[in-house]
Amino acid sequence: MKFYDVMQLNAADTKRLLRETQAKREKRIYKCAFVLKNILCIFFCMAVVVSFSLIFGQENSIPGVIVLIAILTIRKADLDIDSRHGLVVIPILFAILAAGPHLAGLVGPAAALGINLVSILSILVLSCHNIYLYNHATFVLGYLMLMGYDVSGDAYIRRVLALMTGAVLVSIVFYINHRKKEFPQGIGGLFRDFFTLNERTRWQIKMALGLSLGMFIASLLGIPRVMWMGFACMSLLPPVQETVPSRVKQRIIGVIGGCALFAVLYQILPGDPGAYMGILGGLAVGFSGTYSWQTVFNCLGALSMAVGIFGLPGAIALRIINNFLGALYSFCFHKLYEGGTTLLLREKDASDIAQ
Repeated sequence: MKFYDVMQLNAADTKRLLRETQAKREKRIYKCAFVLKNILCIFFCMAVVVSFSLIFGQENSIPGVIVLIAILTIRKADLDIDSRHGLVVIPILFAILAAGPHLAGLVGPAAALGINLVSILSILVLSCHNIYLYNHATFVLGYLMLMGYDVSGDAYIRRVLALMTGAVLVSIVFYINHRKKEFPQGIGGLFRDFFTLNERTRWQIKMALGLSLGMFIASLLGIPRVMWMGFACMSLLPPVQETVPSRVKQRIIGVIGGCALFAVLYQILPGDPGAYMGILGGLAVGFSGTYSWQTVFNCLGALSMAVGIFGLPGAIALRIINNFLGALYSFCFHKLYEGGTTLLLREKDASDIAQ
């Protein structure tokens, strides 16, 4: 395999390649490609986020992060529709990101529940027709990040401009990479397929409803950092249902381990560790090939942004509480939803047979 081809692999595939490669020289080349890829990725990430901060204001670095993740995702993952229709879908997705989280922050919990449900379900239908591409992880993640770091006034106007700019950039990357692919359906096909109520539709409704209800409950309980609850729910309600119980366990263990690691590093690293801990976490995530370790290292970035607001003990406590409640809630919701939909399907089949 060529050096460049190895750089295109994710961490799990690269580590599997290293295990299967016997020749020492090839293995060294693959390791160099793996390390170089992650270093270049970090520098590219920093360049994009810093550029958005300089152009649209420091408070709008979050759109830069979202645009960056979307570009890295969309360069490989298509939208499972005609590329010309994709150029319409991408601006719609970014319009939802611009409006939904901000509107949800202006109203009470009940109205926010409705806004979040409609917005997240729309994102899932438009971006995740092929559920195994996991495009929802990019755009739903962006929705939650914008909700957690909402702005107002002139800063919000600049945020909208930043997201519009991102829509253009992502659309360009999407068209260059996927213009030659052919798909039988366009935008209309996404909605027709949604109303067939197949396995994909069931999961899309499950994700949107579970995530929105989870954040609604957290809001009623007055728990700070509601988006962390949302991250946990999004992570623990994947399209592959069989992975839910193991992910719940891995999430709880990973968060506890990540918080412990952050606490240790925060005490021993020089200067203000919160200023660069996120970079270390991002680099470590790039080298992680499993969900467990990604959960551990994601804590470094999350806590580095929260420690300045809540202090070290408060940030760690909130991280653990939100994720523990999110894991417990997601597992219960998963069981209830799957049990309820299975019962409804059985009743429907019985009714069809009787007719």
